[in-house]
Amino acid sequence: MTGIKKGADGFQLKIFALIVMTIDHIHYFIPGMPIWMNYLGRLAAPIFLFLCVEGFGYTRSRSKYLLRMYIFSVVMKFTSMQLNLAFPRADNVAIMNDMFSTMFVVCWCIEGIELLRGKVPGKRRGLGVLMLLVMVGSAAFVMSSMMVPVFPAWVTRLSFLFLPNPLTCEGSIMWVLLSIGFFYLRKRKRAVVILMAVFLLLGIGFTPLTAEYIVYNLCVFASVVPLCLYNGMPGKHRCKWLFYIYYPLHAYVLYLIGGQLVNL
Repeated sequence: MTGIKKGADGFQLKIFALIVMTIDHIHYFIPGMPIWMNYLGRLAAPIFLFLCVEGFGYTRSRSKYLLRMYIFSVVMKFTSMQLNLAFPRADNVAIMNDMFSTMFVVCWCIEGIELLRGKVPGKRRGLGVLMLLVMVGSAAFVMSSMMVPVFPAWVTRLSFLFLPNPLTCEGSIMWVLLSIGFFYLRKRKRAVVILMAVFLLLGIGFTPLTAEYIVYNLCVFASVVPLCLYNGMPGKHRCKWLFYIYYPLHAYVLYLIGGQLVNL
Protein backbone atom coordinates (compact mmCIF):
# COMPACT_ATOMS: atom_id res chain seq x y z
CA MET A 1 0.00 0.00 0.00
CA THR A 2 3.05 2.28 -0.10
CA GLY A 3 2.48 5.52 -2.03
CA ILE A 4 -1.32 5.43 -1.82
CA LYS A 5 -2.83 8.62 -0.43
CA LYS A 6 -6.20 9.14 1.16
CA GLY A 7 -8.75 11.17 -0.74
CA ALA A 8 -9.56 11.27 -4.45
CA ASP A 9 -6.97 11.25 -7.21
CA GLY A 10 -7.21 13.17 -10.45
CA PHE A 11 -8.75 10.31 -12.41
CA GLN A 12 -11.49 9.80 -9.82
CA LEU A 13 -12.30 13.51 -9.82
CA LYS A 14 -12.44 13.47 -13.62
CA ILE A 15 -14.89 10.53 -13.65
CA PHE A 16 -17.08 12.25 -11.05
CA ALA A 17 -17.08 15.47 -13.09
CA LEU A 18 -17.90 13.55 -16.28
CA ILE A 19 -20.90 11.94 -14.57
CA VAL A 20 -22.40 15.17 -13.20
CA MET A 21 -21.65 16.94 -16.50
CA THR A 22 -23.55 14.25 -18.40
CA ILE A 23 -26.50 14.58 -16.02
CA ASP A 24 -26.51 18.33 -16.61
CA HIS A 25 -26.40 17.92 -20.39
CA ILE A 26 -29.22 15.37 -20.32
CA HIS A 27 -31.28 18.12 -18.67
CA TYR A 28 -30.19 20.64 -21.31
CA PHE A 29 -30.62 18.54 -24.45
CA ILE A 30 -33.50 16.20 -23.54
CA PRO A 31 -36.89 17.87 -23.01
CA GLY A 32 -38.83 17.43 -19.77
CA MET A 33 -35.91 16.64 -17.46
CA PRO A 34 -36.08 17.80 -13.79
CA ILE A 35 -34.23 20.97 -12.72
CA TRP A 36 -32.16 19.19 -10.07
CA MET A 37 -30.09 17.67 -12.90
CA ASN A 38 -29.01 21.15 -13.92
CA TYR A 39 -28.12 22.06 -10.34
CA LEU A 40 -26.05 18.90 -9.89
CA GLY A 41 -24.19 19.68 -13.08
CA ARG A 42 -22.88 22.94 -11.58
CA LEU A 43 -20.16 20.92 -9.85
CA ALA A 44 -18.52 19.88 -13.12
CA ALA A 45 -16.93 23.05 -14.57
CA PRO A 46 -14.83 24.08 -11.53
CA ILE A 47 -13.49 20.52 -11.23
CA PHE A 48 -12.55 20.31 -14.91
CA LEU A 49 -10.89 23.73 -14.83
CA PHE A 50 -8.96 22.84 -11.67
CA LEU A 51 -7.73 19.58 -13.21
CA CYS A 52 -6.84 21.45 -16.41
CA VAL A 53 -4.51 23.91 -14.68
CA GLU A 54 -3.17 21.14 -12.47
CA GLY A 55 -2.24 19.18 -15.57
CA PHE A 56 -0.78 22.29 -17.20
CA GLY A 57 1.45 22.78 -14.18
CA TYR A 58 2.93 19.29 -14.52
CA THR A 59 2.95 18.68 -18.28
CA ARG A 60 6.32 18.14 -19.92
CA SER A 61 5.41 20.29 -22.92
CA ARG A 62 3.17 23.29 -22.37
CA SER A 63 3.28 24.14 -26.06
CA LYS A 64 1.81 20.72 -26.96
CA TYR A 65 -0.77 21.11 -24.18
CA LEU A 66 -1.86 24.46 -25.62
CA LEU A 67 -1.90 23.17 -29.18
CA ARG A 68 -4.05 20.20 -28.19
CA MET A 69 -6.58 22.46 -26.45
CA TYR A 70 -6.66 24.83 -29.42
CA ILE A 71 -7.20 22.09 -32.01
CA PHE A 72 -10.03 20.49 -30.03
CA SER A 73 -11.57 23.92 -29.47
CA VAL A 74 -11.67 24.71 -33.19
CA VAL A 75 -12.82 21.23 -34.23
CA MET A 76 -15.60 21.12 -31.64
CA LYS A 77 -16.90 24.60 -32.47
CA PHE A 78 -16.87 23.85 -36.19
CA THR A 79 -18.63 20.50 -35.73
CA SER A 80 -21.20 22.05 -33.41
CA MET A 81 -21.96 24.77 -35.95
CA GLN A 82 -22.49 22.19 -38.68
CA LEU A 83 -24.77 20.04 -36.52
CA ASN A 84 -26.81 23.05 -35.42
CA LEU A 85 -27.32 24.00 -39.08
CA ALA A 86 -27.92 20.50 -40.40
CA PHE A 87 -30.26 19.36 -37.62
CA PRO A 88 -32.08 22.43 -36.25
CA ARG A 89 -34.39 21.80 -33.32
CA ALA A 90 -37.94 23.09 -32.98
CA ASP A 91 -37.19 24.22 -29.40
CA ASN A 92 -34.17 26.28 -30.60
CA VAL A 93 -31.77 24.36 -28.34
CA ALA A 94 -28.26 24.44 -29.83
CA ILE A 95 -24.87 22.97 -29.01
CA MET A 96 -23.13 25.82 -27.18
CA ASN A 97 -20.48 23.83 -25.29
CA ASP A 98 -17.08 25.51 -25.52
CA MET A 99 -14.99 24.38 -22.54
CA PHE A 100 -11.96 23.60 -24.72
CA SER A 101 -11.77 27.31 -25.63
CA THR A 102 -11.96 28.29 -21.96
CA MET A 103 -9.18 25.88 -21.06
CA PHE A 104 -7.01 27.11 -23.91
CA VAL A 105 -7.49 30.76 -22.89
CA VAL A 106 -6.73 29.96 -19.25
CA CYS A 107 -3.54 28.05 -20.03
CA TRP A 108 -2.42 30.65 -22.59
CA CYS A 109 -2.82 33.43 -20.01
CA ILE A 110 -1.04 31.40 -17.32
CA GLU A 111 1.90 30.81 -19.64
CA GLY A 112 2.06 34.53 -20.42
CA ILE A 113 2.01 35.38 -16.71
CA GLU A 114 4.68 32.78 -15.95
CA LEU A 115 6.90 34.22 -18.67
CA LEU A 116 6.45 37.71 -17.23
CA ARG A 117 7.44 36.39 -13.82
CA GLY A 118 10.59 34.88 -15.28
CA LYS A 119 9.48 31.36 -14.30
CA VAL A 120 10.10 29.78 -17.73
CA PRO A 121 13.82 29.01 -18.22
CA GLY A 122 15.38 30.07 -21.48
CA LYS A 123 12.59 32.41 -22.54
CA ARG A 124 12.39 36.19 -22.28
CA ARG A 125 9.72 38.08 -20.40
CA GLY A 126 8.84 40.01 -23.54
CA LEU A 127 7.26 36.86 -24.93
CA GLY A 128 4.88 36.88 -21.96
CA VAL A 129 3.83 40.45 -22.77
CA LEU A 130 3.27 39.44 -26.39
CA MET A 131 1.12 36.44 -25.41
CA LEU A 132 -1.11 38.52 -23.17
CA LEU A 133 -1.42 41.26 -25.79
CA VAL A 134 -2.43 38.66 -28.39
CA MET A 135 -5.23 37.50 -26.08
CA VAL A 136 -6.41 41.06 -25.46
CA GLY A 137 -6.26 41.80 -29.19
CA SER A 138 -8.21 38.65 -29.99
CA ALA A 139 -10.96 39.61 -27.55
CA ALA A 140 -11.11 43.16 -28.88
CA PHE A 141 -11.31 42.03 -32.51
CA VAL A 142 -14.00 39.39 -31.94
CA MET A 143 -16.17 41.64 -29.79
CA SER A 144 -15.86 44.63 -32.12
CA SER A 145 -16.68 42.52 -35.19
CA MET A 146 -19.77 41.19 -33.40
CA MET A 147 -20.96 44.61 -32.24
CA VAL A 148 -20.13 46.70 -35.31
CA PRO A 149 -20.75 44.97 -38.68
CA VAL A 150 -17.69 46.42 -40.39
CA PHE A 151 -16.56 43.07 -41.72
CA PRO A 152 -18.59 40.51 -43.69
CA ALA A 153 -20.50 37.94 -41.64
CA TRP A 154 -18.11 35.17 -42.63
CA VAL A 155 -15.20 37.11 -41.10
CA THR A 156 -17.05 37.31 -37.79
CA ARG A 157 -17.79 33.58 -37.88
CA LEU A 158 -14.17 32.74 -38.64
CA SER A 159 -12.88 35.00 -35.87
CA PHE A 160 -15.23 33.33 -33.40
CA LEU A 161 -14.02 29.94 -34.60
CA PHE A 162 -10.27 30.55 -34.68
CA LEU A 163 -9.72 33.24 -32.02
CA PRO A 164 -10.52 31.91 -28.53
CA ASN A 165 -10.64 34.75 -26.04
CA PRO A 166 -11.75 35.41 -22.44
CA LEU A 167 -14.92 37.27 -23.44
CA THR A 168 -16.62 34.75 -25.76
CA CYS A 169 -15.37 31.46 -24.29
CA GLU A 170 -17.70 29.42 -22.07
CA GLY A 171 -17.98 31.10 -18.66
CA SER A 172 -16.40 34.28 -20.04
CA ILE A 173 -13.83 36.31 -18.11
CA MET A 174 -15.06 35.16 -14.67
CA TRP A 175 -14.26 31.49 -15.29
CA VAL A 176 -10.90 32.48 -16.77
CA LEU A 177 -9.95 34.53 -13.70
CA LEU A 178 -11.15 31.78 -11.36
CA SER A 179 -9.06 29.19 -13.19
CA ILE A 180 -5.93 31.34 -13.11
CA GLY A 181 -6.51 31.66 -9.37
CA PHE A 182 -6.80 27.86 -9.16
CA PHE A 183 -3.38 27.53 -10.77
CA TYR A 184 -1.62 29.67 -8.20
CA LEU A 185 -3.57 28.45 -5.16
CA ARG A 186 -4.05 24.80 -6.07
CA LYS A 187 -1.67 23.57 -3.37
CA ARG A 188 -3.59 25.43 -0.64
CA LYS A 189 -7.05 23.96 -0.14
CA ARG A 190 -8.28 26.65 2.25
CA ALA A 191 -7.28 29.33 -0.25
CA VAL A 192 -9.20 27.50 -3.00
CA VAL A 193 -12.35 27.53 -0.85
CA ILE A 194 -11.95 31.27 -0.17
CA LEU A 195 -11.32 31.91 -3.87
CA MET A 196 -14.53 30.12 -4.83
CA ALA A 197 -16.50 32.09 -2.23
CA VAL A 198 -15.11 35.41 -3.48
CA PHE A 199 -15.79 34.39 -7.07
CA LEU A 200 -19.45 33.69 -6.34
CA LEU A 201 -19.92 36.81 -4.21
CA LEU A 202 -18.55 38.98 -7.00
CA GLY A 203 -21.06 37.44 -9.38
CA ILE A 204 -23.95 38.58 -7.19
CA GLY A 205 -23.41 42.15 -8.34
CA PHE A 206 -24.14 41.21 -11.96
CA THR A 207 -27.23 39.02 -11.53
CA PRO A 208 -30.61 39.58 -9.83
CA LEU A 209 -30.63 37.81 -6.46
CA THR A 210 -33.37 35.17 -6.67
CA ALA A 211 -33.94 31.86 -4.88
CA GLU A 212 -33.00 30.00 -8.06
CA TYR A 213 -29.78 31.99 -8.40
CA ILE A 214 -28.84 31.27 -4.76
CA VAL A 215 -29.39 27.52 -5.17
CA TYR A 216 -27.50 27.58 -8.46
CA ASN A 217 -24.44 29.21 -6.90
CA LEU A 218 -24.53 27.07 -3.78
CA CYS A 219 -24.24 24.09 -6.10
CA VAL A 220 -21.27 25.70 -7.83
CA PHE A 221 -19.67 26.34 -4.45
CA ALA A 222 -20.25 22.69 -3.48
CA SER A 223 -17.54 21.77 -5.99
CA VAL A 224 -14.99 22.75 -3.31
CA VAL A 225 -15.85 19.50 -1.50
CA PRO A 226 -14.42 17.17 -4.18
CA LEU A 227 -11.60 19.67 -4.82
CA CYS A 228 -10.62 19.54 -1.14
CA LEU A 229 -10.63 15.73 -1.34
CA TYR A 230 -8.03 15.85 -4.12
CA ASN A 231 -4.86 14.14 -2.93
CA GLY A 232 -2.53 15.54 -5.57
CA MET A 233 -2.08 12.22 -7.38
CA PRO A 234 -2.99 11.76 -11.07
CA GLY A 235 -4.37 8.27 -10.49
CA LYS A 236 -3.35 4.86 -11.76
CA HIS A 237 -5.67 5.04 -14.79
CA ARG A 238 -5.12 8.53 -16.20
CA CYS A 239 -7.00 8.00 -19.52
CA LYS A 240 -5.48 11.11 -21.07
CA TRP A 241 -7.88 11.23 -24.01
CA LEU A 242 -11.06 10.36 -22.13
CA PHE A 243 -12.29 13.93 -21.67
CA TYR A 244 -11.20 15.06 -25.14
CA ILE A 245 -13.30 12.34 -26.80
CA TYR A 246 -16.23 11.98 -24.42
CA TYR A 247 -16.95 15.71 -24.00
CA PRO A 248 -17.91 16.51 -27.61
CA LEU A 249 -19.24 13.04 -28.45
CA HIS A 250 -21.81 12.83 -25.65
CA ALA A 251 -23.02 16.39 -26.39
CA TYR A 252 -23.60 15.53 -30.07
CA VAL A 253 -25.45 12.30 -29.24
CA LEU A 254 -27.70 13.98 -26.66
CA TYR A 255 -28.40 16.90 -29.01
CA LEU A 256 -29.51 14.57 -31.81
CA ILE A 257 -31.60 12.38 -29.49
CA GLY A 258 -33.28 15.44 -27.98
CA GLY A 259 -33.92 16.82 -31.45
CA GLN A 260 -35.68 13.63 -32.51
CA LEU A 261 -37.92 13.78 -29.44
CA VAL A 262 -38.77 17.46 -29.91
CA ASN A 263 -39.35 17.24 -33.66
CA LEU A 264 -41.70 14.24 -33.50
